[in-house]
Amino acid sequence: VISLVNGLFTAAVGIPQPGSTTAVLGTVVTFAIVAWEDFWRPRSQQQPNSPSENSRGTDIAWILTAIAIHYSMVFYVVTSSDSPTHVSTGVHQMYGPCGVEAVDIAGAHRHEYVCAEELSQLENSPWGLDCGPADGYVVPQQMNRWYTICGRAKTEDWIASVASI
Repeated sequence: VISLVNGLFTAAVGIPQPGSTTAVLGTVVTFAIVAWEDFWRPRSQQQPNSPSENSRGTDIAWILTAIAIHYSMVFYVVTSSDSPTHVSTGVHQMYGPCGVEAVDIAGAHRHEYVCAEELSQLENSPWGLDCGPADGYVVPQQMNRWYTICGRAKTEDWIASVASI
């Protein structure tokens, strides 16, 4: 639903309009209020004329239906969007030398920097640095976080992995 509401206030993919943040925030707050009132509010605080305990199953069904609708919309947006048209110039992972490993806060090993050589070897990467020449695109420079990335066409394997999630 949030994706749908956000889509109503978006002129082009990835370009939010002035009302989109307000619409998304309003949707989230509305869902939070409904969930609190219908499901998580302690029974001692419910109004005397509130539904009986037998209606809890209906509340759970309502929440599960909302979750199913949400993920259906996410799946629709992910599979129907045109990835190669998505271009993002901004702050990203630091661009630098290849092969430098680091340990993140969770203790997992990762690459410290993004580098073009390693990224070009990843067949299923959803984005790349090869955006082509265009006005306003920023080519990555060593030890810099500000550059342009662009979406790549989705493979059948990628869509299958998203669907399985």
